[in-house]
Parts: sequence; C-alpha cells; structure tokens
Amino acid sequence: MQLALLLALALQASPATSPGDTVQVLRKEARRAEHRYERLSRSLAPEAFGAGQWGHCDEVVGRFCLRYGDDEKDEEPSDDTVHVEPVQIVEARKAAIDAFRRLFSCTPGDLNVAGPLVRYLVEDDRGPEAVSAARSFDWATHDSIWGPLLLGFALHNNGQEGAAERQFALALTRMPPDQRREFDDLHVLLSGAEWHRVEAMSPVGRARYEHMFWRLADPLYVTPGNERWNEHMARHVWARLLSHVPRVAGMTSWGKDLEELTLRYGVPTRRERVESPDPFRDPFNFSMLEYYSSRAQAFTTSDLRTEGYAEASVPGAPDPLDSVRVRSEFAPYNLSKLLPFPHQVARFPTAGDSVTVLMEAELPLDSLGTSARDLRTGIFMLDSAANLLAKQEDRQRTYGRMVRVAGQFTLPPGRIIYSVEALDTVTRRGARARYALPLHAYPAGEPALSDIVLTHPFRNQLLPRSRADLRGAPLPGATVAAGQNVGIYAEVHRLAGDSDGHTRYSVEVAVEPAHGPSIATRVVRWFGRSLGLSHDHPPPSVSWTAEGTPGQPAIVALDLQIENVHPGLYSVELAVRDRVLGVRMATHRLIRIQDGT
Repeated sequence: MQLALLLALALQASPATSPGDTVQVLRKEARRAEHRYERLSRSLAPEAFGAGQWGHCDEVVGRFCLRYGDDEKDEEPSDDTVHVEPVQIVEARKAAIDAFRRLFSCTPGDLNVAGPLVRYLVEDDRGPEAVSAARSFDWATHDSIWGPLLLGFALHNNGQEGAAERQFALALTRMPPDQRREFDDLHVLLSGAEWHRVEAMSPVGRARYEHMFWRLADPLYVTPGNERWNEHMARHVWARLLSHVPRVAGMTSWGKDLEELTLRYGVPTRRERVESPDPFRDPFNFSMLEYYSSRAQAFTTSDLRTEGYAEASVPGAPDPLDSVRVRSEFAPYNLSKLLPFPHQVARFPTAGDSVTVLMEAELPLDSLGTSARDLRTGIFMLDSAANLLAKQEDRQRTYGRMVRVAGQFTLPPGRIIYSVEALDTVTRRGARARYALPLHAYPAGEPALSDIVLTHPFRNQLLPRSRADLRGAPLPGATVAAGQNVGIYAEVHRLAGDSDGHTRYSVEVAVEPAHGPSIATRVVRWFGRSLGLSHDHPPPSVSWTAEGTPGQPAIVALDLQIENVHPGLYSVELAVRDRVLGVRMATHRLIRIQDGT
C-alpha cells in the first residue's frame, strides 16, 4: 500500500498528458530533451586556456590521459560549488527531467526511462525526488535486481547510507553468479601486484579479503552504513546509466576505459572544452577536459595485503592515504571535509597476556565549523581482519573550545587497527585517525614497561600516582610548539622484590635527535617524590634509582625541559632496569618540535 501510494504521488506530480499523447511521442520528446542536454553540457562548457593543459600523462587508461594534481585540495568552497553552470545547461536538464517524468508516468517500470530520470534528478541536486522516482520504479518493475540497485543509487546520493546499503545488499543476493562477481570485483581499485595476490586466493580467502578491504574503506564508523562500499555499488549504476547516454559532439564512446575511470573516481564534477585548431572549418570538433571532485579523498589502500594497513605516521608527516597519486578517490555526501585527528595512543601491561590501550585525541572545535556543535564521536578497535573488537561511541552537544575523545580498552595480543573519530553533523566536517597498532604480549612473570605518554607539564602540581590521575593531562598528539616543555608518564609492572620486600630499579631518560648521531640532551627538571628521590632539585644526570612496593606498578612521571631545544624530530628515550633481576627494558616516543614562527 505504501509503495502504491508513492507511485500515485509521483504520477500525480507529473504534468498531465493529453489524450493524443502516446508513449512513442513521449519517448521521442524525452530522447530529444536528453540529447539537447548532453550536447549543451559539453558545447557550453567553459573553454580551457593555456598550453599547459596538455602536459605529460601521469597515467594512461585506455584512450584517456589521466593527470593528478592537488592545486585545489585545500580551497573552500571546493570546485564542486564554485563553478556555476551556464543557465542554458540548467534549463536543458530541467526540460529533460520534465520530459522523462511525463514518459515515466506512462512507463514507470522501464529502466531506460527511470534510469535517466533518476540520474538527472541527482545531477540537479533533487535527491528526495530521485528517491521517490526510484521507489516508484522499484515497485513497478519486474526487474528484481535493478529495482533495488536504482533505489540504492538514489538513496546513496541523498545521503541515506544505511538504507542504501540494505538495497545494494538485496540486489547482490538476487544477482546471478557472473553479475555478482562483476560487482564484487576489486581489480580496478588495486595495484597490479596486489590483484595478483588476491586473484590467487581461495573463494573463502577472497571473501575475507573483501570484507577487510571494505570495512577499512568506510570513511567513518560513527555514521550508519558504509559510504565507500555504497559508492562503489553506485558507480556500477553510474556506469550502466552513462553507457546508454546518446552520443553527442565532444563525447567519447563508452568503453572499458571509461568504466574503469568511473569505478575508480566516480563521475566528473565539471568540464572544460578544448576547441579544434580551426573552429570555423569544424565548429563541432572539440575535446573535453573533465575534472573530479577536489573534495575527494582516498579511503582505500591499493596494497592492503602486500603492504598491510599503515601504522601511525611520524609526527608531522602526512597520512599515508593522503597522496596526490591515488588509485581511487571518493567525496562522501555526508562529509564535507575530513581532517586529521591529533591523537596519542599508548600500550600498558595488564594481568595475564592482555594489553590495555590508552587513547587520547583532541581537536579545536573551530576546525569542525561553526554549528551548534552536535557531535558524534567514537573510538573503534578492530582486529587484523577488520572485525570489531570494542567500541566507545558518544553523541554530545558542546559549546566549548575543544572536542576531546578518550578511552581505554583491554585487548588480547595481536595486530589491531584503531579508529578515533569525530563528526559535526551540521557542518558535516569530521576528523579521523585510523592506523594499525601491534599489541605485543608482555611475557608473564617478567618486568614490563609501558609506552611513554606525553603530557602537559606537571610543573609544581602533584604528580600522578596512577593512570587515573592523568585526567586529561596527555597531549592530543606528539607535536609541540618550540619553547614549550612537556611531561612524560609511564608505568613499570612486575618488578621483582628483594629480601627486604622492596622493588629496586634505575631509570634513564634522554631526548635525542631522531636522525643522525645519538647525542643525549639531558633535560630532566624535576622527578618528584613518587620516584623515591631524596632531594627536590634535579640531579646532574639523566639517570636515577628508586624503590617501590612489589605488586604495584612503578610510576615514572616527570617534566622534560625542552624549551631551548631546536625545532625538529626527536626521540624521547626511556630505559628502566630491574636491579633485583638485572633485566633492562627500554621504549621511546617520537616527538616533533614545531617552529611556531
């Protein structure tokens, strides 16, 4: 009943046809309108100036020269909005919509009618109408595969990702094996070496790979549905719709090369026209330059099995996926901009062979725009096969200056992938940090040293006696401005007790250049009573001894005086020696001192 009502509403909204109208007449009118729109969208495209337009090709795909570039990556608004279409093109598209709507009212179950109508509605930014037309087609058609495919396409382009995912999944279950393999095929998204590895897998192994690939490709886990998988399915629909567009001047015939570009990068967001050398002799002979969205980002890695998912970058270095040359890109509808999320992650020994992971992330709210701060935040922990191990989600409304996400998770040893995320649901700006992290088992019964946590300076405040006392002290990342000091925090577990019932250990701390000769910079200013020091001023050495209680972790908490250290990349080195057992443990944390001038 509901679908029938939707169809009735769609037909009622369509212009009434006169008794003399026939389907054949309406079909000819729709095709004429379609042909005119496609012709004008190319012939009225702005002219490309400058010989530099025809430089070298970064990649050749069939008949096409593909050039990468990031000249507009950071511009706002993006090239999707600043390039205004000529009014004649807009009017021609609206005329095509009206013509196909009249034909659709007579043949609502015809894919060759519903497809162009939904496509033009999407291009005209009329997402709700596209969804309504696609629902009507799904109700009226006998095609059990393309009904949900076209509906998923419309829902995806209207930002309804959860519903779109369900429709695409339904279509896949109804496809014959050959068609499903075509939709599931990843080879155009992978490097050659990666594809050879995947191609050699067993069916079970390939299914696991595809699950991992698409799970890690999902831009944000705090939003419903997998936008990147939906986009891949939608691009198959785009390919089918575009392959049936009438050929006009300036258009290249459809082929495998165009299909590959569509699956990798989607559809172009704008065009430029390159005129023929002699426009007076042949005014219809011109070529096209087509541009993809400057908002697009790489959410997939083309070498997942060959190289693995990347671990966190060196502080201050770009994200491994943030590259000019990428195999595939995508600009999510529900995400206007995705920023890096400054964060810090540290591993701590736990009872048994488990590992506790501490996550701290912080970002200025101004980076997410100027909305009323309706935020979704989350931390997600996945295993090496991208199966969810644990998560922490929140929805908050804040008017403060910063968005902070923090959490602790106790996990089994192994390689994990974490994702810390925030999304302003009004401005549609988000932040994300997603990296692999090895969790090595701490040998049972042996002394164990945690990772270093960089903190705000403790100064003369009471030093933390446990992790619970940190209370927001950790820095959100490992980049600090020149002239500032930092604190460090670490824990030493399972120290052995001596005959007097005490643990005895020594500590060494140094800050060294991350590259070049290892020259220790002695920077300890104050260690505090919790380290067992006998006087309040720093000793003239970077090493000291202390005592503790068996069964209780020894806390290393101090300030590092790095205010006079030159900008650059450094390593904070921490070594602890159990003086009872003679066991030495060491860890380090990279830190970048950023010149603020």
